[in-house]
Amino acid sequence: MKEFSVKLQEHEPCTVEIPELKLKIVIEVIDAQIVEIGKGLNVLNTTLKVVHQIPDPSKVYNGVPMNQISEDKLDKVSKFKFDTPARSRFKAETGEIIDVYAEPLIVRYSEIYISALGIPHYNITTMSGAIFVSKD
Repeated sequence: MKEFSVKLQEHEPCTVEIPELKLKIVIEVIDAQIVEIGKGLNVLNTTLKVVHQIPDPSKVYNGVPMNQISEDKLDKVSKFKFDTPARSRFKAETGEIIDVYAEPLIVRYSEIYISALGIPHYNITTMSGAIFVSKD
């Protein structure tokens, strides 16, 4: 097993639309832990960044900061749509170029806890994969 030390070269975000919450979220992959197993790649961990959120302006803040509630409070599961998986291109210190993809699987949220931005507290679970673009 070979672990790659990678540096972000470029990225293409993913837009997730959650009609139930009247919310659009743009996410991108900003870091990844990638290993080569045999002739394939495995993504052990990805770091996603929420780039932009477009909330429903009618939601009212109820005093709970984002990321300050436990997972069990996210008691609803929402349908969602996304345009394309988020893709980022990384260059390994050994010269390989690797594309990492992440796409949403599950969106959980709370109707009770609303942030100061009018956004319900939510969590997006994603699945990731990687492919060699070029291999030295």
